[in-house]
Amino acid sequence: MNLIAYKKAAIQLSTFNWIALICNEEDEISKERMIQMIYQCTKDMITTLKKESEAKPDIYNPLFSWNVKVMKVNRRNLVYLMNDASKLSIILYGMTQKEFKDFDEHVKQGIKEILEDCNVPNTLIQQYLDQSGVAIFTSSGTRKQVGVLTQAARDVETFFEELVETGILQRRLCQHQNRSIVKNDDGEYITPQEIMKDLLVKTFGGNGVKFDLGEIALNMFVSDRMEMEPFLNIKNGDIYVAEEGTDEFEDIDFNDDFVHIPIEYFDFFRCFNGFAEGVKNNKFQQDLDRLEYGRGAIRRVKDLLYEYPDIQEQWYEYQEQAENEIVREWLESLGLM
Repeated sequence: MNLIAYKKAAIQLSTFNWIALICNEEDEISKERMIQMIYQCTKDMITTLKKESEAKPDIYNPLFSWNVKVMKVNRRNLVYLMNDASKLSIILYGMTQKEFKDFDEHVKQGIKEILEDCNVPNTLIQQYLDQSGVAIFTSSGTRKQVGVLTQAARDVETFFEELVETGILQRRLCQHQNRSIVKNDDGEYITPQEIMKDLLVKTFGGNGVKFDLGEIALNMFVSDRMEMEPFLNIKNGDIYVAEEGTDEFEDIDFNDDFVHIPIEYFDFFRCFNGFAEGVKNNKFQQDLDRLEYGRGAIRRVKDLLYEYPDIQEQWYEYQEQAENEIVREWLESLGLM
C-alpha cells in the first residue's frame, strides 16, 4: 500500500482502525514515522519553544494530535493543550525556558497523570504513550480547532485563583475542563475524559470499566465499618455494602464478580510532610514549626490549615491524589488497571 492510499484510508477509518491498519500492513514506512505525537502550536508557542515550525505529517491521527497555545498569567507561562479527538485538556503553569527544552517529556507526564485522574487503566495509558513516537511541532491546526482551544482557554480564566505553584501540572483546572459536558460528533452530551477513555479502549482494547477511585477510597480508609462490609463489582465498577453475617453478605462474598474492599491505613503525617515541604508560604511554615506534635496533632494541623484556605484546598487535592494512588495500586494488584 503506497502513501497516497494510506492517506485515503486514514480519512475513512476511525482512529482505532487506523492504528490497526498501520500496525498490520507491511510497508517501508516505519511505525515511528506513521505514529507521531503532533503539537500544533500557535506562533507565540513556537516562539516560546524557540523552534522552527515543522511540516505537518502525511498521516494525521487526531488521537495523537494536540493543539497548543501559551499565555501569560501573573507574568508566568500558562500552556494550554487540547487533544483533537477528545477535547481533553492538559494545563501546565510556570514553565521556565529550561523546562520548555523538555516540553514533550513534561507533556507526556501530564497526560499520564491526567489520564490516571480520569480512571483510565494504566495498561491503556502506557500503550498510548508507547505508541506516541517522536514528537513534532507544527503550525496551528484548523481555524475551528484554534477557535475551540481559544474559547477553552478563556473559560479557564474563571479558575485562575486555583493555580498552584507546587508543580507544573494544574490538575484541578484540568478536572474543571475535562469534566465539563461537551457535544460529541454523534450529537451526544459527554465529557472529554469519557470520550478519551472510550477512544483508548476502542484503540487498544480492554473492558473499559470505570472505577471511581474516590468512592473506593471512602470505603477503604475507615477505622470502623460497624460490620458493614463494602464490595467492588469488577464488571461494572459499582460498590455494594452488605452486613456481615447476612445471606446477602454470603451471596456477594462468594460471587466471583465481587472483590472485598480492604481497610487500609493512611499515614496522615507522612503524606502531610511531603505536601508541606512544597508550600511556599513563610508565615504558614513558621506557624507549622510552632505546632506541638503528639496526641491531638492531626486536629491541630487541620485547624492550622483552616486559617489558610488556599493551602487547605491544595492539601485536600494532594491528599485525594495520595489516597487514589493507593487505590490504584490495589486495583493493579488485582489486574483491574
